[in-house]
Amino acid sequence: QDGGNGVNVSGSGSVTGGQVEGHATSGDAVNISGAVSHSEILGDVTTGTGVVVNSGSQVTDTAVNGSATEGTGTHWHAGVENDNVTMIGNSNSGTGVQLDVNTSLKNATVNGSTENGKGVDIAGTLTSTGGTTIAGYSSGSGAGVDVGGDIIGGSITGNASGTGTGVKVSGQDVNVSEAVVKGSAATGTGVNVAGKAMLTNASLSGTTHTGQGAIIAGSVTADENSVVSGTATQDGGNG
Repeated sequence: QDGGNGVNVSGSGSVTGGQVEGHATSGDAVNISGAVSHSEILGDVTTGTGVVVNSGSQVTDTAVNGSATEGTGTHWHAGVENDNVTMIGNSNSGTGVQLDVNTSLKNATVNGSTENGKGVDIAGTLTSTGGTTIAGYSSGSGAGVDVGGDIIGGSITGNASGTGTGVKVSGQDVNVSEAVVKGSAATGTGVNVAGKAMLTNASLSGTTHTGQGAIIAGSVTADENSVVSGTATQDGGNG
C-alpha cells in the first residue's frame, strides 16, 4: 500500500497465535493499537515505518519484526503493556528500533540494526525488568545504540563494525542505574558520552580496535559500585 497502513490491528481488535504481515511503499506497513499474543508481526516499508506499536496496546509472547529502507524498522511507543516480546528492527539509513520516552520493557529482547543511522534509538527514560536485553548494530557511520534518556535496569550493547559509534550517550543529563552498558567499535568509538552521565550501581564500558575505546565529551560521575572503562585492542587505538 502507498501512503497508508498495510495492516491495522486497532481498538478492540486482537490477534492470538497467528501471523500478521504487512507491506507498504510509504506510511506504516503494520500498525498495532490492539491486543496481540503468541503471534508474529512482520512489516516492511520502503519509506516510513515497518511496524508501529502504539500506546495502549497489549503485546505478550510475541515477535515483532519491522524493516525500512528509509525510515524506522520498528517504532515502540510508551504505555504498551508487554511481556516476553522479541523486537527486531532494521533500517538502511534510518533507525532500526525506536523506543519512545518512558518506555517500560519486561522480559524483552531487542535487536536493531542500521548502516548510517541508529540501530536502537532510546529516546528517553527506559525501564527494563526481567532480564531485558537491548542490542544495536551499525555497519557504516551510524551508532549501534543512541541513549537519549535515563536507563533503569537491563543490559545494553552497541556495536559498530564500520566507522561509527557502538553506544552514544546523546542525552544531556542521563542517569544510569542497575544497568550494564557496553559499546564496541572497529575503527570508530566504543562509547561516546556527549553530555552528563551519572552512574549508580552500573557499568559503562567501551572497546575499539583502532579507534577510541571511550570518549567523554561531557562528564561522567559514578558511585563506588559503578565502573567506567575504555579499551583499545590493537595498535593505533586509544582506550
